[in-house]
Amino acid sequence: MSTDIYDLGFPERLSSTLKGESVRSYAKKIGVSEGTLRNWLGGFTEPPRDKLISLAQTASVSVEWLATGKGSVFQEDAQQPSLTDIDSQIVMIPRRDVLVSVGSMGDINEIDASGYRPFSTSEINRYGPAVSLHVIEIRGEGMAPTLAPGDDILINTTPLHGALPDGIYLVRMGNTLQVKRLQLLPGEMVRVISDNPAYLPFDAKLDTSEIVVIGLVVWVGRHI
Repeated sequence: MSTDIYDLGFPERLSSTLKGESVRSYAKKIGVSEGTLRNWLGGFTEPPRDKLISLAQTASVSVEWLATGKGSVFQEDAQQPSLTDIDSQIVMIPRRDVLVSVGSMGDINEIDASGYRPFSTSEINRYGPAVSLHVIEIRGEGMAPTLAPGDDILINTTPLHGALPDGIYLVRMGNTLQVKRLQLLPGEMVRVISDNPAYLPFDAKLDTSEIVVIGLVVWVGRHI
C-alpha cells in the first residue's frame, strides 16, 4: 500500500528528496557531513533553519512542506517564500532530553536544547505560546499504548489556573521528570496513572515533594 506524501514524517520527507542519490553525494551538495545527513535521515537530529532552506532549495521543494508536511510540495506549485516569510511560517520548538537530572525545582528550561523541531505557525498557535512549548521524546513504556517509545510529544508549560483538568502531563517526581496521566481527586490530590496496565496507579498530593506538574501534553507525533 502506498503512503500519501503528506503523511510522511520529516525523515521520510527528507529521504524522498534524495531520489536515489547517495547520502555522501547529497551531503556534499548541501554542505554538511555525511554523518550529519544520516542523523537527519534517521530522525536522531533535525537541521537548523539555514540548512532546512538549503535542503529545500537543493530538492526544489517548498520549505514549509519539507519542515512540516503542510502546504505545496514543489516550489513550482507556489512562490518560494523569502527568509522573512519563512520566519513567519515556521517555528522551531526546542527539544529537551528529560532523562538528565533537572535539580530540585524540576525546571525544564534548565535542560539544554538538544535540537529543534519545526512546526508551522498555524499549527503551533493551536497549542500555546511558542516560548512555553517543548518537544520531548518518549523513552519508556509506562504510557503505552497511548505513547510509545520514540514518539515525540509537545509540552505546554504555561501555568494552569483553577482546577487541574484530567489529561496527560509532564510531572516531576523526586528529581526525575516523567509523563503520566493525572486524574484530579478531592483535597488537592491526584491519581497518577500509567496507561500501561503493568504499572499500578497511585495517589499523590499536588505541588509537594510527591509530584509537581511541569506541563500539559498537547500534541504527539509518531514515526511509522
